[in-house]
Amino acid sequence: MPIFSLKWKALIITGVLMLCLASVLGYHHNQRLSEQVHSSQRQKLIASWRQAERIFKAPANDFQQLAPLVAKIDGLSNLLGKDVSAANDVLQNNWMDLQLHMGLSWLSVYDRKNQLLAWTGESHSMANQQLEKILNQAAESESVVSRIACQASCFRYGAIPLLLPDGRQIVMLLGSPLTSMVLELQQTLSEDLVLLVDDTAATGRELSSWKASVIGLTHQHHTLPLLLEVSHQWPQASNLDKGSYYWKDNRTYNIHRFPLPGFEKGEGWLLLIDDVTEQFGRLKQNLLVSLLTVLAAGSISLILLVLLLWRPLARISEISLLITDLTKGKTELLDRVTESRANQGAFKDESDLLLGAANELTNRMNLLHGRLYRHVSRASKQRQRFKRQKRFINGILDSAPFAILAQDASGRIIQANHFVERLSGLSSKEIEGRLFIELMAQPDSMLPGKLQRLLRDQSSQYEHECQVIHPQLGNRLISWQHVRLSWAMADGAQLLSIGRDVTESKQAREEIAWLASHDSLTGLMNRRRFEEELERCLAIALRYNHIGALLVFDLDQFKEINDSCGHHTGDLLLRQVADLLKSKSKKSDLIARLGGDEFALVIQETTIAAAGQTAEEILKGIEQIEAGPQLRVSCSLGVVMFPQHGETVQDLMSHADIAMYQAKHNGRGRWHLFDHREQGREQIQQRMFWKEKLHNAMEQNRIMLYFQPILPLASHLPLHYEALMRVKDENGQILPPGPLIIAAEQSGLISKLDHYMLKLALDWLGKYDEPKRLALNLSAHSIQDPELLPLLKKEMARLSINPSRLIFELTETAAVANIESAREMMEAINALGCQFALDDFGVGFSSFYYFKQLPLDYVKIDGAFIRQLTSSREDQALVRALVEVARGFGKKTVAEYVEDKATLELLRQIGVDYVQGYYIGRPQPTPICRYSLQSLIADDANIA
Repeated sequence: MPIFSLKWKALIITGVLMLCLASVLGYHHNQRLSEQVHSSQRQKLIASWRQAERIFKAPANDFQQLAPLVAKIDGLSNLLGKDVSAANDVLQNNWMDLQLHMGLSWLSVYDRKNQLLAWTGESHSMANQQLEKILNQAAESESVVSRIACQASCFRYGAIPLLLPDGRQIVMLLGSPLTSMVLELQQTLSEDLVLLVDDTAATGRELSSWKASVIGLTHQHHTLPLLLEVSHQWPQASNLDKGSYYWKDNRTYNIHRFPLPGFEKGEGWLLLIDDVTEQFGRLKQNLLVSLLTVLAAGSISLILLVLLLWRPLARISEISLLITDLTKGKTELLDRVTESRANQGAFKDESDLLLGAANELTNRMNLLHGRLYRHVSRASKQRQRFKRQKRFINGILDSAPFAILAQDASGRIIQANHFVERLSGLSSKEIEGRLFIELMAQPDSMLPGKLQRLLRDQSSQYEHECQVIHPQLGNRLISWQHVRLSWAMADGAQLLSIGRDVTESKQAREEIAWLASHDSLTGLMNRRRFEEELERCLAIALRYNHIGALLVFDLDQFKEINDSCGHHTGDLLLRQVADLLKSKSKKSDLIARLGGDEFALVIQETTIAAAGQTAEEILKGIEQIEAGPQLRVSCSLGVVMFPQHGETVQDLMSHADIAMYQAKHNGRGRWHLFDHREQGREQIQQRMFWKEKLHNAMEQNRIMLYFQPILPLASHLPLHYEALMRVKDENGQILPPGPLIIAAEQSGLISKLDHYMLKLALDWLGKYDEPKRLALNLSAHSIQDPELLPLLKKEMARLSINPSRLIFELTETAAVANIESAREMMEAINALGCQFALDDFGVGFSSFYYFKQLPLDYVKIDGAFIRQLTSSREDQALVRALVEVARGFGKKTVAEYVEDKATLELLRQIGVDYVQGYYIGRPQPTPICRYSLQSLIADDANIA
């Protein structure tokens, strides 16, 4: 049983509420009565002050009426200003009447300059400065000025300006004692009053706390002691401006301070003191009656409420005990009580409803017990399933080849998978609780702040790379990605960090980046990097007026050395030449292998003589190289000076080639300095020769197509051919295509040649119904050729050719040079159904970026990476990277210059899609591929 049952709790709470209600009502009633008393008291004091104000202002009106009468006394106006003694006598003769009827104490007359003209009565005690001030104010305002001044006693002064019949202006000063006004106030007002001035020297009854003097008061025997006590209690007299109550000797006083008229502002005050003891007594009596009434009413209500609720509360208490039995499974007593209350009929109340609810609760409890049993069974099975899933997820995390860990808000590691342990060489216990930055070889002080920004949802994720310490394996480079967990975890984890070991991939990227700008065989710069550096050197020379030298040379009869002694000997020779150039150059010089057996050297800030001396040293050094028995090595070297021989990289390289070929023409094993005169004669002759050859060939239809097979390395891919240009001269001999194409570009015939080759290819496709496909090369000029697309549409419509049978090849250099125009042209041709291949892929590595920009279907890996593929690990790594990049963008790859079985097998293992080269088949006038992939791999067959 509880200490206090529901009955007693209800009784106590109701009693407390009744008491609180009585207190609140009594308080509000007292406040309302107090406000009424205070308001009536204030109104009464304000009315008294208004009455006092009228009494104090009354003398000013009397003075204004009296002054003209005095001025009209017979003979006075004529004597003023002329005879002071006679004027005083006239005033003295009439003084008794003035004093008797008007209560004056003195009268004096002043002119406009404040000179005394006449006087009578007592002498006034006003200070000269105060006198001049009141006279000037009256004269200037031409109205009555009334003031009260106190020295030994207090008087009411009135200054009245008058105009005499002769036009003179005078001021009459009248004075009366303040005693009569105090007596009138005492008779008029019911309150005690006190007149105060802010001048402690005016009278002996001073109030030092307020710095004021009492100049008049009523009932002095009890008012003055009260006033002295109040001034000590409240040193600031301003506290009385809004009225204050003061208690003394069981009496209550309402004291209010008002300003007195006739004084300067803040100099005179009227205190009204009202005894309100009886009013407050009545207020207390009314409050007591109110409280007793409320308490009596509350007590009666409480008794009635107890009588009304006693039995129902007893039944509720009984039912609560029954419900307690229900929790123990006992229902017999509940059944008996339910039967006893079944026939109550109209006398049923809330306790019966509670009893019914208890029965309903019993039924629900039985039902819920069954449901609970089923839910517990399902929860147990679910828990087992969650455990299996957790083991599965933990297995995935621990077997993942990534570092996965969770951090709390302070950056401490909460949990980590096994890869983190292998990565750091620490156990799970050593990792958990450790700060994340402690795993780093060089902790980043900025990292905690960046992770905090991520926690505050100021960024979606944060990525960075860092070295992680491993005691045995050394530091490993890890690429981390941090994300904020969007749900709260019980262990406090708020950040999920995933790290990938990129040590090898970064090394591979760095190696690929190095290969992008260097020759893998010699370690020298390649052509692209060399031309960039040459452009920088040329800009410096132009800016600072320096002179530099460009030396370009190739090895004489290098092809014969390669063919007779093998590629290994040729490669060794190239490396020896590179070592020779390194030994003959300074740190500021630039050395490059431009391709094949062609090398270049840039000397900054030199002279022609010094450049010539370097050229001689290179020639002698190459002659001393031992390439093999009975093999003499020499080179032909061209020299150009910049900016003298050219202000662009293209001009310098072209002029260096001209000088180099002039050296070969002069007998090999020599060097030659470029001369503009030789350039003009040689180039014009060569250009005109090949231009005429090309023009005649197009006019006489001596241009034909040769076909080289492009073999798929997967059975599901189709075979196709590259269409190559071949030209016969007048004697039926095949001319080299290189000089013809250069002549076409230089003479403006290149677009015409593109159109010619396009028509040849389309005519050939139109003759064959079988699904043979052709790859046709386009020049860089075709990108901005407005006639190419209309011609293509017209010819394809005329011949009814399936566009998918035609593949256009565009070199990487041509596409990147004008990317916007190239994309527009390629998209327009793609819309017709044709396909595109990017030729010489990988030379500059710039094509990686343009994979997304250009609509490509194939990429042809440049032959420079294929020729030495089997012996060069660098080329193998580079080709693998190129194939992976192309496959990632959904492009097919074609490897050129496949010349042996080993290269073919290695390319198949790497994953190249197509191969092309002499091992597959040489260019032929008819499209024939005699060998399948299986036969080429099985036998070392080659198409002659």
